Amino acid sequence: MPNLAVTWMFQRSMSARAGEATAPAGDFVNRLLRTNFDIMHDLGDGVQKPFLQDVVQFRGLAGTLLQATLRDPALIPQILLHVGLPAVAEWAGHFAALGLYTVLHGALGKQILTATDGGGGGGGGGGALAGWAAGLSASERFEWRRRAEAWKFGAGLDYQP
Repeated sequence: MPNLAVTWMFQRSMSARAGEATAPAGDFVNRLLRTNFDIMHDLGDGVQKPFLQDVVQFRGLAGTLLQATLRDPALIPQILLHVGLPAVAEWAGHFAALGLYTVLHGALGKQILTATDGGGGGGGGGGALAGWAAGLSASERFEWRRRAEAWKFGAGLDYQP
């Protein structure tokens, strides 16, 4: 679930761990929050509302990160220093997975869900993959449906405004 995995960076960047020698600068957390929420507000409800309901989506997160880098480039090194390069590298993998799940859901997931919808006849009607799904066994349809649902939910694309 990449959309959940990327959220830990928000918590980690706004916390000071016990015994940590270097705490973030006094205004760091407020500046980080203000910058990101201003950007999300500017990007609109399609970005801000899912985030406020703990649904992180690639488009909104990528747009927010890009704008944050452009608006306050000095904030990025502070995040790197506070969180650490290994943690950011790990997070980047989750962010890439979020993008991949988004692409997979858009390219195949919706069609797989449509084609495998229904009780066992191989498809819920129509769609480019209906014939493919009709040739699958019940267990294969089940596996492909779960995979497509993982892409959808893992990308935060289950959000309903």
